[in-house]
Amino acid sequence: MRGIFRGIFIGLVLLAWGGQRAWCVTPEFIDSLRTELSLRNMPERIIFLPLALADQGFEDGREGIWSLTVLDAIRGVGRLSFNASDHNGSCLTASDQICSSIMVSDSTDVRFDERVSTEIALDRLQELFYEYADWNLSIVAYATSPTALAVMDSTALADAQILRSLRRAEEEYSENIPVAFERIGSLAERRKAERQAFLLEQAALRKARLDSLRKRQEANTDRITYTIRRGDTLGGIAARHRVKVSDLKRWNNLKSDMIREGRKLVIYK
Repeated sequence: MRGIFRGIFIGLVLLAWGGQRAWCVTPEFIDSLRTELSLRNMPERIIFLPLALADQGFEDGREGIWSLTVLDAIRGVGRLSFNASDHNGSCLTASDQICSSIMVSDSTDVRFDERVSTEIALDRLQELFYEYADWNLSIVAYATSPTALAVMDSTALADAQILRSLRRAEEEYSENIPVAFERIGSLAERRKAERQAFLLEQAALRKARLDSLRKRQEANTDRITYTIRRGDTLGGIAARHRVKVSDLKRWNNLKSDMIREGRKLVIYK
């Protein structure tokens, strides 16, 4: 089903591709969300779900106002890309190239785009509703997982944390939805900043380890130079010298297993 958000998807992704990814909730966005829920025959209480999700303390890498997992984001972008096509098996050229590239990366994450992530989240919730035919079950499965839902008894389901948080959000913000979304946006931006700081820290650690390894290797006296001969393979060379193919590729900055006769390889014993 084509919703309101889907119609502006290509423009939003193009904007995202340019690196402009700021949180910006407006009354128009909230009205559009209400309309979209109505068009999809989804309960209006879903409008409070992002606030309930923000209280869950997820530890599985979820991000954005809809607490999407990486897998949900990748599957969702793929689905939106398909729906933006002309339905004859080929996507529009621009959207196909962008959608295939704008998965989840360090610099561009669709989970932090409020409109694109909303489209993905609503699609996922509908998918779960088609399976369970009950919105409470669908919401719990979304917030946990279908596997976790399968082992819940009726008591655990009725007392599920996400449903309790959703009820509290409805009671507290039913008269002031914009304030609720500003709080959600603030939490999402904070998590995004924390994630980016973590990624930068990990990148610095990786670089330090590689630099240290490179220095040790350069100082290692058991370094040889091997000239590739006709019929050689990278795996064969690695086996002969009792080293790993992955190390051989890293030492020589090789991107693939393809090698050519006459090239010299550095090998550390």
